[in-house]
Amino acid sequence: IAQLLGLLLSPELPNQASMFFHASIGTSYHLQSTCILRTNFLRDGFCKGKDTQLDECDQQAPCQFEGIGWVDAAGLRENSQSFARLFGIIPKEVAACTISVTLPSDILRVSPKPIVTLTRVLQNERSVAVQIPLDGGSRLGEGTFLGELSDLLCRSNASMKDTWDFSDKKQMKKWWKKRIDLDEELSALMQRVDEEILGPYTVFLQGEATKNLESLDSKVRSLCSLLELTPRTADLLRLVVLHARHYTAVQICVQLRAVLASSATTQAVGNKELKALSESIKAAASGLPPLAEFSPGPVLLALDGQCQPFPWESLPSLGGQEFYRVPSMSYVHRAHARVASSEPGAAADLNWSNAYFLLNPSGDLVSTQTCFESWFAEQQGWAGLAGEAPDNSALIDMLSLKDIFLYFGHGTCEQYISKSTMEKLKRCSPVFLMGCSSARLSKNHMSHGRGFLLSYLLAGSPIAVGNLWDVTDKDIDRFAKEVLENCLSSEGGDEGRLTANSIMRARKACKLTRLTGSSPVYYGLPPNLWKR
Repeated sequence: IAQLLGLLLSPELPNQASMFFHASIGTSYHLQSTCILRTNFLRDGFCKGKDTQLDECDQQAPCQFEGIGWVDAAGLRENSQSFARLFGIIPKEVAACTISVTLPSDILRVSPKPIVTLTRVLQNERSVAVQIPLDGGSRLGEGTFLGELSDLLCRSNASMKDTWDFSDKKQMKKWWKKRIDLDEELSALMQRVDEEILGPYTVFLQGEATKNLESLDSKVRSLCSLLELTPRTADLLRLVVLHARHYTAVQICVQLRAVLASSATTQAVGNKELKALSESIKAAASGLPPLAEFSPGPVLLALDGQCQPFPWESLPSLGGQEFYRVPSMSYVHRAHARVASSEPGAAADLNWSNAYFLLNPSGDLVSTQTCFESWFAEQQGWAGLAGEAPDNSALIDMLSLKDIFLYFGHGTCEQYISKSTMEKLKRCSPVFLMGCSSARLSKNHMSHGRGFLLSYLLAGSPIAVGNLWDVTDKDIDRFAKEVLENCLSSEGGDEGRLTANSIMRARKACKLTRLTGSSPVYYGLPPNLWKR
């Protein structure tokens, strides 16, 4: 229901549409988080012999139980308190975006085709919502790019499971040709999504300028004199100007229409005026310093269960942008509350001298163990196991006490620690999961994502890095080694932090930069988000 309401309210009411889309995407996570918090609160009270009441729990953790992730009727009002409550904690230079797919509805008949809806929100209510119809049938996957991705990954998995004799040079050459062909096919698919589906709307997934604001604002002020624009429109115009060098004048016209539609402006703007403005924007942008000098801020990306499997972060036009996937706004609020209360392990800054690793616990990833075992053993303060399965209680202790958990095995490590056990943890270290499909979330009956990776986040982990699909061990080892070397050295550029930039830079270390390099994604929040 929330998704359909968001669809009906966009693009004319972007604030309200954004709230409903965030509510729709975050419903399952919000309910899980609420249930776990209440269960643990009651359990702790029972163990201490207290007569614990739920209302006492609600008073002690208000941010979890104020309905974050839900929107009440008051949220339909412009400039509502619901909007401020939901997005007010996000720093002003950080954008919160959603991407959702709505299937044709026989009840409301919103559209005869699937629709991709993209929303973007900033703290001070600069928001935009756009709808992009897809070619395809009533079921997701019928002729859509998501169906093509699913088919491609099925063929990729089959190529890895087939029996190959790698001592035979012909077999080896044939295997590599198949893998390279798949890599090129994925690259072509991502190029098509970038150019033909999102097209000019990729600008709304780009970061806000955080430096050199005066030089940018002076350009925007001069452009605003061409049209009588509202302050909100002018703010969105700044984003368009910042990234205009990467778009054509025709694409900028499309972006301006979306900006005007989302800005509640009463002024009618004709095609001639839009064309003149877009050409002026192109001219103004050509005189700006390089994009890197504006240091674009991070983007928090919330995806519904349909969109979650796609590697949006690796689209060609977004390759330099810093993305942090979040399961819901309730996750952001909970993280903010933990940081505000100075909970141990709440921040995403890592002490790399206090790491725990689990390397090849199943014993069949010999090349991975060979690649990392001696290097990990040399790291001061590191503890872990190589070539053997962990004891359940010891693993629980390590997740609770260490500052980073490095996992090089199959899947998400779920075979060594249960979901129910994870939910009882009061603290969970950041996790770096290099198993196949470790960040893949399957769809539940409400098309929301579910998976064991969310259990780490629900347990309080500020970071969870994992793979969207199955990958080959040697190629993902190259990626992992690049990430860890950058984080452990003083030359990494992020002062030893594990960030989305760390993931982005390391993709190039893979031989198959799309088929392997696009698989890892970052769930969590930027380090020191609230110190910016």
